[in-house]
Amino acid sequence: MTVNLTGNSAAASAMIGEKGAMTYTLEVENIIEKHYTMQEEKLKSTLMKFRYEDLSRQDTRVEYDGENAPWCDTIGAFVKLELRTAIKF
Repeated sequence: MTVNLTGNSAAASAMIGEKGAMTYTLEVENIIEKHYTMQEEKLKSTLMKFRYEDLSRQDTRVEYDGENAPWCDTIGAFVKLELRTAIKF
């Protein structure tokens, strides 16, 4: 059984007048804003984790002297082109 609380709340706010409806709207917007803030924090956390992992791989590249590999410039140019195309830079 599904209960449509949104419709019932909207109908109730209409019965208490314009100010009541604005109070209802304000509370809905506050809840939505808090939800977005929580989502943003989770997204930032995930992005920072990925960034840290990427930076760790850069350290590994330097540790194994990857900058002095044969054809380093050619390989680097190809990878940059490939990735920029993939992510549409």
